Amino acid sequence: MAGSTVTTLLANTRLHLQEATAREWTDAQIITYISRSYLRFAAYLSMLKGSDWFQTTEDVTLAADGTTVLLTAFTNDLAAIKHIMFKETSGFYVQCLPFQEGDDFRLLYTTTLVVNSNTAPRYRLRQPDNIYFLPKSGAARTINVTYRYRPTALTTGSDTVATPLEYDDVIEYRAAILALADEGEKDPQFEGLLSERLAEIEEQETNTNAEAGTMTVKNVTTRHLFG
Repeated sequence: MAGSTVTTLLANTRLHLQEATAREWTDAQIITYISRSYLRFAAYLSMLKGSDWFQTTEDVTLAADGTTVLLTAFTNDLAAIKHIMFKETSGFYVQCLPFQEGDDFRLLYTTTLVVNSNTAPRYRLRQPDNIYFLPKSGAARTINVTYRYRPTALTTGSDTVATPLEYDDVIEYRAAILALADEGEKDPQFEGLLSERLAEIEEQETNTNAEAGTMTVKNVTTRHLFG
């Protein structure tokens, strides 16, 4: 289940700071701290949970005779491609292959991909703009892309974090630490609470992944990730 809205995180962070209404910090300032805390925690959690944590699958359209799909066509900020399926008009899917050394680019450039052909589509992620495909499709096609994405910065009260609800307190604790640090202050209580929660999360993920037979990145330096 997704986490809370920024409005909820803002209210809770103000409670931690014992400032129910704006005195030392404006809402905009605290939202910035919340966003910084969230993005850092999302990266940390992704390391613990593995590469599939911030992953999704999405259909986008490759225009007739087109060779590119703009990254702006995706709902999320695409970071890395796991695999791409090219949908033929027959309804079958053909797995696209990444460009590799040794590909006959002359053949790819002069070939039009046709239905039920044996020509495997090739792709190259050309950040920050597009995914580039060869050969040309010859017709508008659906591209099914499974990819990892970067959580985006939080800017308004209606934004919602992608991390689970039970981890909202981690975001709030670090946001409070950042707010105090900008005022030249420090509260060991928040640092202690944050360290305890991170230790709990690491232990939980270690046990979960041990049962699943996968590996957890343990003993990640929290000062590096959250300092």
